[in-house]
Amino acid sequence: MVIIGADVSGNTTGGGQSRHVAIVVGTEESVNKIHRKIGVAKIHMSHLSDSKKQKVFRELKFNDDDLLGLCLNVERQKTIDCIIDNVRQAPINKEKSRIHRHFDHLLWRAIRDKVESFAYLRHYEIEDIVMQCDSDMIKTGENWKMKTAIEGKAHEIADAVAWCNERNKPIKHCLNIDLANKLLREMRHDLLN
Repeated sequence: MVIIGADVSGNTTGGGQSRHVAIVVGTEESVNKIHRKIGVAKIHMSHLSDSKKQKVFRELKFNDDDLLGLCLNVERQKTIDCIIDNVRQAPINKEKSRIHRHFDHLLWRAIRDKVESFAYLRHYEIEDIVMQCDSDMIKTGENWKMKTAIEGKAHEIADAVAWCNERNKPIKHCLNIDLANKLLREMRHDLLN
């Protein structure tokens, strides 16, 4: 079985919420293996002691072929706010939910090849993947037409990736992809023209 863990991070001031999205794609076995290797029963970085955070960071490596880590800089809230502010000034009416859906569509389009390649090599279709996330990402999972599950080990690993990414702590073999300008440009083109 292939599962995805997804989580967001970002400072809560200045429109920084949902600044980064962490995606972990893996087989159930590989996710369980990295979770065991980290050795922390429940990984939720904001609730861990400093010593446990350091332990998670030290052990968090994506050097297993059956595990893919993506750190995505997306500036989600900032981009959506920019579009909403421009929509208010323009003589067009766009619902906020449509703007959010379109952002999710563009984000999925940007990473779909990586996720599909991973799944297809393991004989899974996108429709078979379950996305583990919390309430911040559940709507995104639905917009991506994925089955969703609240939390789980893949989500816990994604929480750790998002936390490390927000603090500029590079994770070995985790892909860092800056999509912020691309997503803003595409959102402006699609929704403001």
